[in-house]
Amino acid sequence: MRIFNRPSLQRLLLLAIFPALSASAQEFLQVNAGFSPFAQGWSSMADYDNDGDLDVVLTGIQTGSQAKTTLFNNNNGTFTATTIAFEPLQKGVAQWADYDLDGDMDLLLSGMTDDYNRKTILYNNENGTIIKPTAIKFPGFANGQAAWFDYDRDGDPDLLISGDTLSLNHFTGLYRNDGENGFTLIPTNLPNLVSSAMAFADIDNDGDLDVAISGDSGGGDITRLYRNVEGTFVEVNASFEGVSAGSMAFGDLENDGDMDLFYQGVNFMTGISVFWIYRNDGNDVWTKMSVGLPGLYLGGIALADFDLDGLVDFIVTGKGTGCGITATVMYHNNGNGGFWQTAFDFPALDNSSVTAGDYDNDGDADVLLTGISGSGNPSTYLFRNIAGSNQFSQSLTPDEPQNLTAETSGTSITFKWNRPSAMRSSMDALTYNLRVGSTAGGQEIFSANTVAGTSLMSIPAMGNVQFDTVWTINQMREGTYFWSVQAISPGFTCSDFAPEHTIDLFTSTEEIQNNETVKIWYDHTKNAILINTLKPFRKATLALYDAGGRLIKYTDISAGQTSVDIRHLTPGFYIATASIDGSLSKIKLVR
Repeated sequence: MRIFNRPSLQRLLLLAIFPALSASAQEFLQVNAGFSPFAQGWSSMADYDNDGDLDVVLTGIQTGSQAKTTLFNNNNGTFTATTIAFEPLQKGVAQWADYDLDGDMDLLLSGMTDDYNRKTILYNNENGTIIKPTAIKFPGFANGQAAWFDYDRDGDPDLLISGDTLSLNHFTGLYRNDGENGFTLIPTNLPNLVSSAMAFADIDNDGDLDVAISGDSGGGDITRLYRNVEGTFVEVNASFEGVSAGSMAFGDLENDGDMDLFYQGVNFMTGISVFWIYRNDGNDVWTKMSVGLPGLYLGGIALADFDLDGLVDFIVTGKGTGCGITATVMYHNNGNGGFWQTAFDFPALDNSSVTAGDYDNDGDADVLLTGISGSGNPSTYLFRNIAGSNQFSQSLTPDEPQNLTAETSGTSITFKWNRPSAMRSSMDALTYNLRVGSTAGGQEIFSANTVAGTSLMSIPAMGNVQFDTVWTINQMREGTYFWSVQAISPGFTCSDFAPEHTIDLFTSTEEIQNNETVKIWYDHTKNAILINTLKPFRKATLALYDAGGRLIKYTDISAGQTSVDIRHLTPGFYIATASIDGSLSKIKLVR
């Protein structure tokens, strides 16, 4: 087995391709954080106990090749194995999401047991103190991937899974989250795959999440991209090199406001492993970039702004074809479509995983690795990024988004905002994290995956609506909603949430209100609100609000009948409230 060390073949290649390599090295420090060794599995960070730091779940095999799943609690940068009894699994995934919108991160586990059974288990998190398996059933699978994303824009995360099932079938399934009614398998034209990888992004900036997927279809390795059209996935007419046993991620290569596709894997027909970046040029044009980077498979890829320059960098790990090489290398984005390999020597691994996240809350993305090391043993490594304390710039925290507005249409609400006005981070690099709740500060409708009452993210990721500054949530019930949005840098630093706004959604109207004091109604023919006072009073007023809760008009009410002309108002929902000596009468109307 050949292992790349500095100076490695990759670095020599990159020196030839990019002779203007920076002389300064991205520095990391290996941390003895208390992890046990893992390989052939998955690593994932999330703040499961809402204490403000990222905890870690690891799956895979340990020394002796037995499967294991362990959740490690982060206590000021030292990780301690919890005693929660998770199913021991290998060759699977561990994906966090607040699937029940109760404010904490739940965990989906899948993989293979030591007796070769396939399992998929959804664990419910109850306030970070109790994590237990649910009764929700999904097909057991391994050698694949799963992803949470809200494909139908109803506010809750749905689940896409792909891999080999217990009967070794190729399988891909989309499960719609129906809240208290569980999950429903939805028919799609997505290909059934094994050795699969997937990623999602709004590739066309139309306000919904699209899907890329790769793997072995049984008739060859494929990589395909599907546009989300009102909840139906339609294949994009673009040519991507097919791979399996790979990994993929979306990121904005050039800070031009659209998502590019990064992926690696092996094409078993040619026997060659590849790494490609396909640049999104809009209108279904995807350009393969000649970056000249070596390909890997049976590994992973993680994107983050590791050096805090506002550009997305990446780290890859895995096995290469040809000489049986293994490698783990980080590439710095030079902003001109090129990359150079950082000088830091990460351990070469295969059957590996990689995760990026700020475990020590110092404002930069750290690196967690698992895999088979050069000694042939499972290994786990944590590397602390010291970008903020050496020659690199200090962490840049974005400012809040501005000018929040919302509007209703039927049972849908569309939320809008502007990018921050005063930038301390590259504007085009920012993504946005929307929260919508039925209570002040809540996120019971659309989770921002943040710790309640703070701007701290519970998972290291781009914002949940990515680059979009307009987002619609469908199938909303009548009521008052509280919402806000924050900006996220590519290094996972977060702005504060913008000041919270409210919006009222009415799916019906009550255009007349009678009581012993007043009668108030809306006269369509006159486009006027009419108020009849029925008893003597000392003080009477009318307040008119729009659907966003903004006061539009305030006027005194006279004895007898008062008419308030509203012909000048923009069509939409309004609330008229008559106050008669402190007694309130309210109607909802549509102008």
